[in-house]
Amino acid sequence: MDAGQRVFAVPAETGYGATTADLGAYVDLPGDISEAGLALCPTTIGDDELVVNLPTEGLLFFDGASVNGALSEVDGDSELKTTSQVLVNCVSDLTGDGVADLVVSVLVPAGTESDYSTYVISDWPPANGATLAASASVVVESGTAADIGFGVSSDSGDLDDDGHRDLVVGAFVASSADFGGSTRATDSGCAAVFYGAFAPGTRVANDAQSAVFCSQTTAALLGVSVAASSDLTGDGVDDLVLPTLELAPDGVDIGVTHIIPGLTN
Repeated sequence: MDAGQRVFAVPAETGYGATTADLGAYVDLPGDISEAGLALCPTTIGDDELVVNLPTEGLLFFDGASVNGALSEVDGDSELKTTSQVLVNCVSDLTGDGVADLVVSVLVPAGTESDYSTYVISDWPPANGATLAASASVVVESGTAADIGFGVSSDSGDLDDDGHRDLVVGAFVASSADFGGSTRATDSGCAAVFYGAFAPGTRVANDAQSAVFCSQTTAALLGVSVAASSDLTGDGVDDLVLPTLELAPDGVDIGVTHIIPGLTN
């Protein structure tokens, strides 16, 4: 690919005053990416590959075997094509094949992606030039033609303690009415939990969520970030962490983090 901008992987021990020669592995990206919303996603998929999200190009996959020097694209030119604006998250194994998965959520549909679904990709590397739909092992539908921010965040954890990873998807401008509830508070936000395991080829409907948590507060933006991969309460089960914006008694917006113990009941 033509070099445009170079992105370095900076070693943790790099000290003040380091030069580019000290920065280790790098990738060269095409053209000017300053307005592209670049996202880097280091992950343990395949052989420690690096996934680069270029909204105008698609997803590029790089072999992360190099400690220093240029990373090479997997299979020479491995790209997953999409003209939609997407957000990429790396999560632990959802499909039960022992390999970490990539969660790609469509934030602004375009081209072959006509809705706001979230795609779980587990086969590596995807066929060069393939679409999201053709590459996905599991598709989680947003269930609405409206933009509710579905997929702006995602994580996985074994929340119900059954030995399978569960998927949590944030929808930060949704309300409970978007998930079958009765309350419609503007930008209150929701987080939907889909229990695993997920068999390859599964298409999961929005109303099939195992649990959903929504704020009742306007502009709380619950779901803008979610976490589900750690046991914070010490009971041996992963917990769900959901931050929100809340209004303090003095009228000032404050951040509140809600910790929900493992969903075993």
